[in-house]
Amino acid sequence: MSQKADVSYNSYVSYENGRHLPSLDIALKIAKSQNVSVDWLATGEGSMHSTSNRVSKQDKELMASIIKKLKNLINELDDDDNEIRPDKFAELCFHIYTQCLEDTSEEHINKEIDNVIYLAKVMGG
Repeated sequence: MSQKADVSYNSYVSYENGRHLPSLDIALKIAKSQNVSVDWLATGEGSMHSTSNRVSKQDKELMASIIKKLKNLINELDDDDNEIRPDKFAELCFHIYTQCLEDTSEEHINKEIDNVIYLAKVMGG
């Protein structure tokens, strides 16, 4: 399965065992290669099999909103040490996305972003 998704075996196993979260692009590759929905892959809920390999308009809008808000927040930080690697940024966006599938309100998205920023500060970046 890892080869079909163009992901290393060790990475695939770490995602499957919950040790690491895949970036958004990897999650999309895995979902597409296994013909499962991204929602099901992220949450285990809803229809397992994708009726389409296309991302819904609602999912695109949700992810775009999360990316924009997170980028703006990071840009507002004064400290040069607050730069974030693109792969970590993608992991944060994917994590926030999975937390916002049920409630896509601005308030909930902002709360989840605040939670991630808080955890990053507590864990030292």
